[in-house]
Amino acid sequence: MTVCKYTLATILCCCFMLLTAQAQQKHIYIANDDHTDYFWSGNAATYQQAFLDVLDYYLDLNDATAGNALPYQNRYNCDAAFWVYTYKKYKTPTQFQRLINQIQSGHISVPLNMLVSTYGGQSAEAALRGMYWQGRLQRSYNLPFDIAISMENQTQPLGLSSLWAGAGARYSWKGVCGCASPVNYSELQNRTHEIYQYQGPDSTGVLMKWYSLNYNQGLGGYAEAWNPATAVNDCTNKCNTTGYPYVVAGGFGRGWDNLTTFDNTFPAVAQTNTNANRQVYVSNERDFFEHFETLYGNNLPTECVTYGNDWDTDCASLAEVTASVKRSVEKLRSAEALTTLVALQNPEFYPATDTLREKCWLALGQYWEHNFGLGGCCGDNERANWQRALANDVVTYVNQLYAQAVAALGGKIQKTGVNQRFFVMNPLNWQRTDAADIPYPGSAAIKVLDLQTGQETPFELLTIDGVQKLRVLAQNIPPVGYKIFEIQNSPGMAFPNTATISGNQMENDYYRITVTNSGVITSLQDKLNANTEYCQPLSSRYLNDLGSGNSSAGTLTLVNNGAVSATFRCVSANPVQHTTLVTLYKNINRIDLHNTINDNFGDAVRTYAFSFNLTNPTTHHEELGAILKAKETTQGGHYATNARRHGWQTLNHFADVSLAGRGVTLSNADAGFMKLGSSSTNFLDQNSPQVNVLAGGRMAGSGPGIYNQNGDTQFTSRFALQVHNNAFNQVNAMKYALEHQNPFVCGTVTGGTDYPETAFSFLSVSDPNVALWALKPSEEGIANGGIIARLWNLATTPSVCTLNFTRPATAAARTTHIETDIEPATVTNGNPIANIGQQQMQTYRVQLSCNTNPVIIGQNAVCVGANLYQYSIEPTPYATYNWTLNGNGIITAGQGTAAITVQWTGGSAGTVNVEEIVP
Repeated sequence: MTVCKYTLATILCCCFMLLTAQAQQKHIYIANDDHTDYFWSGNAATYQQAFLDVLDYYLDLNDATAGNALPYQNRYNCDAAFWVYTYKKYKTPTQFQRLINQIQSGHISVPLNMLVSTYGGQSAEAALRGMYWQGRLQRSYNLPFDIAISMENQTQPLGLSSLWAGAGARYSWKGVCGCASPVNYSELQNRTHEIYQYQGPDSTGVLMKWYSLNYNQGLGGYAEAWNPATAVNDCTNKCNTTGYPYVVAGGFGRGWDNLTTFDNTFPAVAQTNTNANRQVYVSNERDFFEHFETLYGNNLPTECVTYGNDWDTDCASLAEVTASVKRSVEKLRSAEALTTLVALQNPEFYPATDTLREKCWLALGQYWEHNFGLGGCCGDNERANWQRALANDVVTYVNQLYAQAVAALGGKIQKTGVNQRFFVMNPLNWQRTDAADIPYPGSAAIKVLDLQTGQETPFELLTIDGVQKLRVLAQNIPPVGYKIFEIQNSPGMAFPNTATISGNQMENDYYRITVTNSGVITSLQDKLNANTEYCQPLSSRYLNDLGSGNSSAGTLTLVNNGAVSATFRCVSANPVQHTTLVTLYKNINRIDLHNTINDNFGDAVRTYAFSFNLTNPTTHHEELGAILKAKETTQGGHYATNARRHGWQTLNHFADVSLAGRGVTLSNADAGFMKLGSSSTNFLDQNSPQVNVLAGGRMAGSGPGIYNQNGDTQFTSRFALQVHNNAFNQVNAMKYALEHQNPFVCGTVTGGTDYPETAFSFLSVSDPNVALWALKPSEEGIANGGIIARLWNLATTPSVCTLNFTRPATAAARTTHIETDIEPATVTNGNPIANIGQQQMQTYRVQLSCNTNPVIIGQNAVCVGANLYQYSIEPTPYATYNWTLNGNGIITAGQGTAAITVQWTGGSAGTVNVEEIVP
């Protein structure tokens, strides 16, 4: 879509042309906002009223100064989209339209971020979904969303730049607190760059203004315009200096920690301080960036670094609640893939408006609000309850969508015979083999057939969380597709057990491991490479070590050794009560580790150590939408060497610790952070072979934090290990982690007509280096907006790939990550073509052809969506028309006219009849 441009930007271009005659004139932008210190200056209810009162005040003030010359008209900047959401929810449509009008005119600005958040603990998809409500607003009202901010926290992750750019942002500014942090204050006062291109490894990003810190109510702080007149002078003095050789400068932010700020002085300050040497503007922030970019955009430094995690780690003080959000976002990948298949046949399954879905997106935009560490007005119980409510909004929506999609898909797959059948669905875009579990209360005297091959498949019965389940080795499940398995009530062939067991030692074809009673792996031998040992204790800690080392305390039990898997169950109170399941598989190269701390561990910081027998290795890990090399920039890595806090690194899907020709990949399903070796604020232990994954703790970042995990007593941390006998490959590492964290989806086949009886693949991607990151119906519904496919090119080279759907695509468009169209995409022979930069994530909208062509009786029919058709005949003057349907469907529009729209609801299109009535 094309968003509106402001008159001010046009004026600025004229100002630029005058610069030849006024070469030394400085251009100073002062911007008023009220920093949203949620749960610091007020609780949720208090802030709700503050948003309404402050916006009303500035809407009136903007109107009152509308007759001023353009630079001196008042403008106000919301620092979070939640202001606009609140105004929409509690004001009348007329009042909300007034706000929209001022956003469109540039007198109110709104960023992409829902609240002022930290990002180091978020996953890429969580960060994107937290901007989805803003995407709907953008499309509904043709609004610009080209600014995103992360404020007050002293550090900034690297990959956020690419995610922001992909969501449509072009600009960002940052001001820090310079407080409640060990980050070196003098280094914050002397930043390497103060305005630069903030880029990710994919070379996309935003123009960033991050000034050296004067103090937090001055330049470089989060209230740079606390005193507007002082900000004008400070910006003037900054211009044309060694570190800032520019004549355009900006001081943004007025509200500081105040709950509300009502300030009408900005227009007068701007006008009074304008003279022949200096033009001062009341800014909406965007105008500053547009002006600066016009003058200097092609000659700016670039930063592609992470500054680490400061207040980001505060979310670990509510570790299990935070992990539940992370797990749900990952589960969303499977839920939405299934939903897409269902909605193609029944578009109402994913409606354009869904209250639970909206609450989920809003919650993801709020959960990591930057005051997670507390302090200020509110106690930890009030904050913790708010966090729990947000997490519940995410978990509830995802679980419901998942369960409903599983049941619905089972009712759309063809079925013959009376034997029980179930599908095994692969949500990823490559063929894979893995274990698959489905509840099964029956006898073990059965055989399980793969209906595509007609062969028996290995299976076993085991009890998980009190429920008996059938686990099968599901082989060669197609990309974004399924196979059907049938249970036959007669004994089948015998399959060998997975593992050989000797005491506390277990081995399969891939590994020989030794496990303590506490669930610690003290030996990991790679049987594919001459039994090479991969465990070497460091500081008396081994692999999957919560702190007990090689202690024998606890009990170890073999709970299963079947045809698919073998599991040790370890229970110990050392160092805290916990249970660990260690699992090996038949024909699957993976060691699964399922840890549960079964007690409250107070305010202690708990980690699982993984100490590898690798000398001076290199560690790579997924940060936030980027895969980083965990070395400082001086050593060819991505970690900053100043103004940093490197005690904890972001850990999303994986960390890989490798030498030149071999290494180990650690998949992480629940945690948000790791500590490489003995890393600390100013020291990155970049050659350490030890990864310490944060299970939880009161980190005391922005404040004291939530005490004692708010009483929680169950904390799940799931990992998996895989040895590789080649150099680190980030494509392979990510695919392995995705397989571990996205298990096959199983559901009972109850019978239908829409999908094949034995196997089906909906989508594949021609380039194996490209991962399908998300597949879902459009937010406007599949009939209106088609299918959304998000792709991540994991390779370090560009990719031109095809998306091969089972139905031909009729149209495609590249969109932002929040689903706003950017430009048409090429479709060749029914296949959309994606042109993706190295390490880049892109999102596409795809319109597919209809499933079945209708039988037409003298009318023209046009497919406009999944089982949605428009029929028309040549009209006769003054005539009316009575349309009737043959088949299951409804006329959604046009009855009585010469053109109707029909939604066929029976899974395939029927036929239509029409009677012309001439008066």
